[in-house]
Amino acid sequence: MIETSDKRFSVNGYKVGDEITRTSIIRGWGIIAKIDDEWYAAWAPKDINHPEEEETGKIQWFFKFDFNAPLYEKEDEKSNLQPLYENLQPLFEKE
Repeated sequence: MIETSDKRFSVNGYKVGDEITRTSIIRGWGIIAKIDDEWYAAWAPKDINHPEEEETGKIQWFFKFDFNAPLYEKEDEKSNLQPLYENLQPLFEKE
């Protein structure tokens, strides 16, 4: 994963502090908005117990992460990271 909260960084014209509409929620981690095929914007919910109530928010950081990539290359390399990968699957997906 690559992540930044640098205010000089931008993706498709979006910068830290800009308002954006969410596309997914990853409980316990943040609310995210897909910017393009590689980059996401994210912010922490105001109410951690009800993040679904926030349709929009101000970008706090950007990250690049392939949610579809396995965390291991071979079947015998499975580790305790697998549950982490399963927990990162968005609970809410906006079409």
